Amino acid sequence: MKKKGQKQHYVPEVYLKSFSFDEVGNLYCLRIKPYFDKLKIKIRNKSSVCYNPNNYKFNETEGREEKIKADSNYIENNLFKYENEFINSISEKINSKKNITLTEAENLIRVLLSIKNRNLYFKKLFQGSKLMEIQFEKEIQKIRNFTIKYKVENPKKYEAFISLIENKLRKQIEDESETSDLFNDQIVRVEERKDKNQEWLIKEMCKSKFLVFCTDESNPFLTSDNPGFTVHEGDAVGNLFLGSAKAFAFPISKTRLFVIMPDDRDGNELITKRIKYIETPEDFLKLSNKATIINSEERIFSNSKDLLEELMGKFDFEKMEYKKNTRHNTNGSMGY
Repeated sequence: MKKKGQKQHYVPEVYLKSFSFDEVGNLYCLRIKPYFDKLKIKIRNKSSVCYNPNNYKFNETEGREEKIKADSNYIENNLFKYENEFINSISEKINSKKNITLTEAENLIRVLLSIKNRNLYFKKLFQGSKLMEIQFEKEIQKIRNFTIKYKVENPKKYEAFISLIENKLRKQIEDESETSDLFNDQIVRVEERKDKNQEWLIKEMCKSKFLVFCTDESNPFLTSDNPGFTVHEGDAVGNLFLGSAKAFAFPISKTRLFVIMPDDRDGNELITKRIKYIETPEDFLKLSNKATIINSEERIFSNSKDLLEELMGKFDFEKMEYKKNTRHNTNGSMGY
């Protein structure tokens, strides 16, 4: 029998627990995609959602660093260990409306970007994107440039050789296990802080003002299997497309939504990073939850069964908007 794969979460359990309705991490779950007409609220534990068997396991370790050769589950076993303690401590401070240190601010951004970058949404995007095709063309051209002298000596043999290499590379980019490994290579670079672009982005984001919108458990923020979103002109919702974003928002817990606006600099060079805590207006709460619903892959989660039941009556999950006959102002703005 085939050995059952290890549960490896793409949304951390410790994060999901911040949205649970009890101490053991149970949440109310609503699967909305693609079952728009078969909605049913279920109770799920944080351990039983947002994971894939062997999600971070390398299928092929040959040609990779010794640490990966020694442990094909190197990512799961080594790279996310800091998250549990950090998420718990930072959540406690934010729930208590405290400021944080600049180091904590940097680590907060690092964790939130990590949760976004390794999400199943981005993995599927990576595996099916034109990026792989572009890289494929670059590799073929590189091989042609390095071997051009052989074309003069024996054109037929040369073309046969290029065709063989092309077929092999083509098979690699169409093989899910190969592209999964390439995606995992990327995770290793980012988590080990070897990606210069990512490190620059973290520093830049830390220069922006930190806002936290506050609510209570009876009127909570939702989360999903793809938490966090960007807001663009016209209140268009995106995933992590920061280039044109006027805001990056991430639900930290059922009562806290973290927001930064990349162009709104805070100018704080002290050891302490100031956070502005804001009581959440009702329309803003609904629009933020709408953004979470739009960005979800399949499921949304809440500590409140009442909220999910209300959404089932007032929200059109197929059109991704509030129904026109509800009291909610569907033309409202996020107001960042």
